[in-house]
Amino acid sequence: MRSGNTGRKLHQAYLDDLKPWINQLYEDHRCYIAISVHLFADAHHMKPTVEVECFRVGTGRQREVVEQIVYEVLPRDQGHIEALSLRAVSSMLLNRENEKARAERQTELFPA
Repeated sequence: MRSGNTGRKLHQAYLDDLKPWINQLYEDHRCYIAISVHLFADAHHMKPTVEVECFRVGTGRQREVVEQIVYEVLPRDQGHIEALSLRAVSSMLLNRENEKARAERQTELFPA
């Protein structure tokens, strides 16, 4: 069991690692990130997962999901949830950048 102070430091380090990716997703693509960890009772025979959702908020305040990634969490690996979250967020940023570049190329090919 970790002491409270150690847990806070690890949590803060995790947030500090995610912050640049999340800021860039918002600044460049107006996307938000939601991270959920799903844990189940043993009786349900379901594996724990981490779900990362990239979404935009529309004019009517509705949530438009742009991309969703779900990973199975390996229960014995320390830091696995954090690693999977970072992988998903970086992948989502890369996907948004690729979409933006593709749209810019199409605009050059087919001007309005």
